[in-house]
Amino acid sequence: MLRAQVVASRRTLEQKISDAGPSNQRVDPHLLTLARKEMERDGTLTERRRKGMPWYYLPGTNEDQLGERLEQLGPIHDRTSAQGFTERAGQTLEIAIFRSLSNQQMPFVGGFSDLADHDDSQLYTKEDATSGPTARASSP
Repeated sequence: MLRAQVVASRRTLEQKISDAGPSNQRVDPHLLTLARKEMERDGTLTERRRKGMPWYYLPGTNEDQLGERLEQLGPIHDRTSAQGFTERAGQTLEIAIFRSLSNQQMPFVGGFSDLADHDDSQLYTKEDATSGPTARASSP
């Protein structure tokens, strides 16, 4: 994977390794961490930090390729790990689940009180078990 991608973050590296195995035989995440640490110790994997975050590559990787790839991936990583993006992505998934549950005959707790009140330019108000209404069920 690193021969093709040149460099990868820890999460990407672990996801790619997990996805490569047979679908019925997933690797336990703690084993991936142990294997990565062992590879770093024995020199088959190298780490470089960018803004405090570790990126991994193979020893002997061309420095120009490595620098170029980090210049491409670093800003993408920065934008997708920014709190504003992660909050929006998380809320989008929560709203999708809320709407799916609302179409079922099953009671559930929580939701969003202001979905119809404004557009997506601002976050919606989330109600959960500690802050929101009691269990609800959709009407038939």
